[in-house]
Amino acid sequence: MKSCRYSGTPTSCRVGRRGSSKSHFLVLLRAIAIFHTVIGTAFEPLPVSDWKFYGEGVEDGVKIDGFYLNSGIVRLPHDMIQIWIEDLPEKDVSEKKKNPSPEFLETVTSKFRAGYQPPMATVVKLSDSELINIVVTESVADLENITPSFRALFEIDCNAMTYRTLSIHMVLNGKPESTDIASESKHIPPQSNISRLMRFVCPPGS
Repeated sequence: MKSCRYSGTPTSCRVGRRGSSKSHFLVLLRAIAIFHTVIGTAFEPLPVSDWKFYGEGVEDGVKIDGFYLNSGIVRLPHDMIQIWIEDLPEKDVSEKKKNPSPEFLETVTSKFRAGYQPPMATVVKLSDSELINIVVTESVADLENITPSFRALFEIDCNAMTYRTLSIHMVLNGKPESTDIASESKHIPPQSNISRLMRFVCPPGS
């Protein structure tokens, strides 16, 4: 998720959150209360959630949260996958958490009632607060209009453990830039954000 990722060397990330504001902390306390009151209740239909959190890092000195578009995964023959990813500035995500709308809180509550587990929970043991924060963060990506600092279409070869970018859209010096020139394939480094992404989207055993 760091800027070096786009030169082919994705870096590893931490799941834990960095310093939260008081208002952000209060939102998490409300979410924790919701989380514990809905445990054991009847399951309800899960709201559609497209963007899934898969890591965090730093782009040009700016902390970012990274997501992949779960509903937009294209599965090709020979375990090839095309998938959109995007990076959102962490400060913008945190700002949206400060004053959640009733609709936003209802979406988060519905996920807990449905027993929703984010993909990250399948590869990392999460505490209650980490689980809640990721669910809230994914809901921000789904429901709030945040301009991504980076968005790209990746093609992942699950068998060869390589990837390449097919399309890139980013904000550079305050201006939108894009290219649809495919890059050369690069090997996926172990313990990187994109290696974790591969675990989420590639068929088991590939």
